[in-house]
Amino acid sequence: AVVSTQSTGDAIFEEKEKIAVTLTASLHNIIPYLKSNSSKESAYYTACLLVSFCDYPYTLKAWRKEVSDFFHDPDFFKHEPRTLQKLTKVVNHLMINDKTAWDSLVRVRTQASTIFNSREQKILNRAR
Repeated sequence: AVVSTQSTGDAIFEEKEKIAVTLTASLHNIIPYLKSNSSKESAYYTACLLVSFCDYPYTLKAWRKEVSDFFHDPDFFKHEPRTLQKLTKVVNHLMINDKTAWDSLVRVRTQASTIFNSREQKILNRAR
């Protein structure tokens, strides 16, 4: 009985890996609907699909990079409120379950802050 349980566990793991690989390949076709501002409905339903992926932790590595890159894109915040509400759940799940995503966010925001501070400092120096 132990052997069959272990082989069942291996089979489940292999299936999860197959799902993650398939999902990664599929995201290249799904994410453009989210990035496109041509159809608000497509963006909303794409966000709903991403939220459903959050229910399965083993899919995180499949969508982590795509969502992280999109979150850092300035167009991320140009979506309708209902789409952003869905995307908030996805980004929250990403930040909680992927420590590198949080570090990346802090690094990007710190760099942006430094750029603005440098520009402000230049303007103040010119004014003097």
